[in-house]
Amino acid sequence: MKFYNKASDHMNEVLYMECEELGRIPKSDTNDWEHDAFNVTITNTELDIRRCFDWKQGIGVEKYPQISEVLWALTSDMQYADGTFEDFCADLGYNSDSIKDLRLFEHIQDNTKRLRELFTQEELDNIHDVLFEEGM
Repeated sequence: MKFYNKASDHMNEVLYMECEELGRIPKSDTNDWEHDAFNVTITNTELDIRRCFDWKQGIGVEKYPQISEVLWALTSDMQYADGTFEDFCADLGYNSDSIKDLRLFEHIQDNTKRLRELFTQEELDNIHDVLFEEGM
């Protein structure tokens, strides 16, 4: 199933999101939590640039991801992408000896790279600020 939604008026209708539901992922030896998985594609229609992101949410969330919550999570994580893995672990309580935690850090760096292909740093800061003001 695919669905589409537009960003809020604050973002001047420049953003477009397509979301493909991948299904329920059960808890297992390699997966710590049962969740619903999605492929999310965000388009900056002004530049005609599209980038894809993984999105996971708990099974208690009964709605599809919205562009505001996806951008909030991505821009919030972005603050850790330019630092070191050790700082990331110290700031957020992760284990610097963990391969799993290193993969998470690298995933945040990859997402940030894709965000920076879609937007300038100033635009990303503005998006984060607008979403903060809207109570995200």
